[in-house]
Amino acid sequence: DRTNALYEVSVTLENLSNTRIEEVIYRRVFDWDIYPTPFNECVTIQPDPATVPNLNRTTNNGFMEGNPYAEWRTVDQENVGAVTATAPFTDFGPYDHGASFEFVFPAGLDVGASRTIQIYYGAAESQVRADAAIAAVEAQVWSFGKPSTDRVNGTCTDSPNVFIFAFAGLDDISDSPTPAPAPPSVTSAPTAEPTSSPTDGPTSAPTPAPPSVT
Repeated sequence: DRTNALYEVSVTLENLSNTRIEEVIYRRVFDWDIYPTPFNECVTIQPDPATVPNLNRTTNNGFMEGNPYAEWRTVDQENVGAVTATAPFTDFGPYDHGASFEFVFPAGLDVGASRTIQIYYGAAESQVRADAAIAAVEAQVWSFGKPSTDRVNGTCTDSPNVFIFAFAGLDDISDSPTPAPAPPSVTSAPTAEPTSSPTDGPTSAPTPAPPSVT
């Protein structure tokens, strides 16, 4: 309800093993191919990664593996003309590139524990609307993808659309499972012992003495 420009996806990281996980790593990789100039778009990654809780690293290379244990590459090795930017940056390009984010939660997760972060994906019809959308969801780090004015060269433009990918819920939290709340105790009020109420029953009249015989 905060904005109609973004979908919200809740991602839960849960320790389903029987051993504590000391460090949780989560990576998202995507390639911006923005209409109407796919393979020639402008990319923004903001803010400074050093200010984002638990963000380990980010790059505009959208072609690496999403597996957090795979090699982290700041340059697309299969794209000879790839150019890398060091975040934060705004409207870098146009090139064929994307955005990748890797988060490390050093607090780890106990057995059965979990934590949830939010991902937002969508688009707006202008840069002003895109900025308003990420502000509405209190995004902590985000990327914008914009088209260029030409499929080959061109310059960055926010017409007809600015695409958005953002994250929230990244702050440190307790890694312990949340205990189930104890059921409320019920104290029975003392009940008074029933007392018999007096009965107004009929009483027997005294029996008259027999007459004396003389």
